Amino acid sequence: MPQRRQVTREHTRAAGTKPSAAWESRAPKSANAGHAATQTHQLQAPVDQTPSPRPSRSGVQVTPMKSRQEGHAFDEDASSKQPLGHDVSPPPGLELIERKIDVDVSDMLHIPGDSIGLDDPSTVAGDLSNTTESKKSSSANVRVSRVLRLIHEALSCQEAAACADPEGFVSITKLMRLRPDLQRETFGSTRAIVSAVSGSTGGGLRLDKGHRRIRKQSADELVRAIAERDVESSSEGAIPLDQLLSSPDLRKSFQLVKDPVLFVQQALSHADSATIMRGSRVELRPRGLQLLRSAEELFSDEHLAHDSRLRSKLAESVGGAVPLTWLCARYVDRLGVAPPNGARETEVSAQELCDALKDSKLLTVDPRRLTVSRGTPYKTPLSPAVDVPASPASPNTPSTQIVAGIGKEARVAAQLRQLLDFYFEPFTLQHNRYLLDLLARRVGSPEERGPWVAEVLLGFHCSFQELKGLGRIASALAKTKASPKALYMESDELKNLKHLHMSEDGQLHLATPMEIRSFVGAEGASPEVVSDMVRYLAAAREQRGQAPSGTVSVVSYCVREVLADISVQGQQREARVKRQLLMHHADFVCLQGLDAEGRGEGLASTLSEDGYGFACAWDARGEANSIFWDRSRWEQSGSQECEAALAVDLCLIEDPAVKIRAVCLRPKVPYTGCASLHDVFDVPTTTPVVVCADLTLLGGAEGASIVEEIAYLPSVALEVLGEELTAPIAAPREGRPGEPLPLRAAASGLNKLRCPDAVLYRDLAPVAVLSGHTEGYMVTMAPDEVVKQFPAFRLPIVAAFDWRPCALGRAAAAAQTAASEPSQRIRI
Repeated sequence: MPQRRQVTREHTRAAGTKPSAAWESRAPKSANAGHAATQTHQLQAPVDQTPSPRPSRSGVQVTPMKSRQEGHAFDEDASSKQPLGHDVSPPPGLELIERKIDVDVSDMLHIPGDSIGLDDPSTVAGDLSNTTESKKSSSANVRVSRVLRLIHEALSCQEAAACADPEGFVSITKLMRLRPDLQRETFGSTRAIVSAVSGSTGGGLRLDKGHRRIRKQSADELVRAIAERDVESSSEGAIPLDQLLSSPDLRKSFQLVKDPVLFVQQALSHADSATIMRGSRVELRPRGLQLLRSAEELFSDEHLAHDSRLRSKLAESVGGAVPLTWLCARYVDRLGVAPPNGARETEVSAQELCDALKDSKLLTVDPRRLTVSRGTPYKTPLSPAVDVPASPASPNTPSTQIVAGIGKEARVAAQLRQLLDFYFEPFTLQHNRYLLDLLARRVGSPEERGPWVAEVLLGFHCSFQELKGLGRIASALAKTKASPKALYMESDELKNLKHLHMSEDGQLHLATPMEIRSFVGAEGASPEVVSDMVRYLAAAREQRGQAPSGTVSVVSYCVREVLADISVQGQQREARVKRQLLMHHADFVCLQGLDAEGRGEGLASTLSEDGYGFACAWDARGEANSIFWDRSRWEQSGSQECEAALAVDLCLIEDPAVKIRAVCLRPKVPYTGCASLHDVFDVPTTTPVVVCADLTLLGGAEGASIVEEIAYLPSVALEVLGEELTAPIAAPREGRPGEPLPLRAAASGLNKLRCPDAVLYRDLAPVAVLSGHTEGYMVTMAPDEVVKQFPAFRLPIVAAFDWRPCALGRAAAAAQTAASEPSQRIRI
């Protein structure tokens, strides 16, 4: 039988205290005979003298006693730390009543009713956690109340009134300087003040839209805030008007007006009100009006002055048109739309916002392109220039600055080293528009039809002044007055760059051998069209402009292997793939192996926010393919599916007569019973067709002739570059953790290569193609570098075409000339 521990009344008498008669007379009867046999006395304090019991740390509910002399509750937390059964000497003047408890460790007693007993251990633990949480919540509420009180006091002082703007707002940082108690209470955090004010509806305070200034709330603003809070908390979405009129938070405001009902009606009829008064009820405004008001606030001059993200999006977009999908994904809280849970749901929210903005007088919405723009372009206010007098130059000035601010200058040098190592990593350099433009201006076009090779790139050099076009480098250089050359001379950080070295004249020279892919123009294509197309695909977004007339660009990429890797390394590889896709804003993006509503939801959402519409097809085996198109230029007119093979018919928004069919598939060797691809390619002979195919199941791009439907379609890479794009082969994982490794030849140790993908076309004239890498560069690449530069173990194929008849004629003439010349290339 388990040992029982008892705490008897003798312990209390031994401690020098005596229970009162009232306690003796209130000992309740035991619940059953078994409990009565133990003759346990359960004592209960009078209800009118003692607060409700709460659990102690020992698991026993102990009722705190009131001091007869001082009249406050006795906190027994210190005594509850003692083991059960130990004598505890109470403080002088206080009575400590202990009870005889018969505890069976294997059978905990649960005393029903309001008696003092031992609860189930899980219940006690839950009570303890709830008590802890309530204490934390109470403490937080007390702190918020103190913060609000200090803000009110600070706003009431004359100094705050003197520095208020015309709207009555005062800077939060200014308030903390005026009221040191407020700074100490919030630990100097403006975020704590913003959180306290925004979380207290009836606090009588109002933040500006940028959450940087604050002022007292007017009476009608308080009515709108309370009405919105009560209506949103109501299960019916509306409340009776009498409930609002009887709100304790509005009692003082209603005492100052003659007609509270009229006052509420006027307050809720304001344009900023989220609720409206209808008869004797208060309810939310129609959803469309709320979205309209929120969107107009986002694009207002006041909000754009503090929102650098939206300003940048307006600047880089053609005509200032912002995709509604991007807006719904980035401003969920402000617009009140559903949180983005996939690209398809974001499109639904964008369509809802588009419908709401049709009646806007400040914004212009395009339902076909699903974009929104300001009626009047936003002009960034220019800050007045400050002329700083130049100090006399001296040879020791840079060194003096370095010594004077050794800690700051060392941090700037370390930051510059990290940024330079990042920007000039081969993968980053390949996918940075600004650096590619700088590289093309410095080095010029490649001598041969291919990439910039290592021998040429080693002659590339630039200055820190030219790198100020990169925002983070410009920000780092702005933190110091020392020149980059002085930083290099006085610090070791810039002497240990990973991919660069600095010469005595302050120039940065590329030191790591690498190759950079370049665009190659097609023979017979107009040089002006090639130049405009390369600018559109490779230049910075602010300088990209509109797509050349009569052209269409395509990106084909197989991401199947990346999406199959769910490890941490797989997430890093997926982030690099995302960067590759956003590098070239092509008209069509065909992704083999991507389920836009499944595992590839992240990549699909990224493209959707960038202004792409999409369609997806999949089969019972989990095979999937997706096609994305630029909504600003193209509109879907139809689609065809054959298992996972997908075809989408797209028409040009500017000229609906121009139609192109885009096909995305992974064909396999045909056999009896195999589904026919006839419907996917069944279009009029005059309709241009572009096919993006993963041909690994056919043995690579060379096996395209095995499938009848694509056997006679030319490959754009073969026609322009003279060869298909090659990529390393991933070695079988076989349960091996970590990053994938390239497959190497056993004898030579070189990386094995293949040509897995191809872009085929019909009734289109090639304009330009992004080259691949040389064979020697890829076979000798280190394994870790292969994973960095080829995250999907493929190369995205980027190509541009011209659909105009004149271009088709020039392409045919160029092909005829090439056929008449001697050639060693044989096509079977």
